[in-house]
Amino acid sequence: MNLRVKLLHADVSPPTVCPNDGAAYTLYSPGPLAFYPGLHKVPMKISFDLPPNVIAVLSPLPDILDRKVTIQHGVIDHAKNGQELCIWIQVPPNKSFLRKIGEPLMHMVLQPYHQQGDVTLVKD
Repeated sequence: MNLRVKLLHADVSPPTVCPNDGAAYTLYSPGPLAFYPGLHKVPMKISFDLPPNVIAVLSPLPDILDRKVTIQHGVIDHAKNGQELCIWIQVPPNKSFLRKIGEPLMHMVLQPYHQQGDVTLVKD
């Protein structure tokens, strides 16, 4: 499956296919990041054009998780096509988070799905 991407700033690195297994894309830091404890919004300066019935699931890289830093990301779906991706980075107390521009930040996996049907309640 091909990924259609729009870079919203000249300095942003496009996603690349992960070299280990090719199952995910790597997304990169959109600029130098320097955060202290707290919740920080990060515009990624990138948007996607996903085909219908495909979602993109985002997850932080293992080295970020090892530092107890949380990236709140969610899921990208067809309804968000063309919108800039924004993530939230939660830095715990007594920690800091630094990333250089273009440094790997998270993985993204494309997942096809089937449209869900109605829910039927069953009584005993």
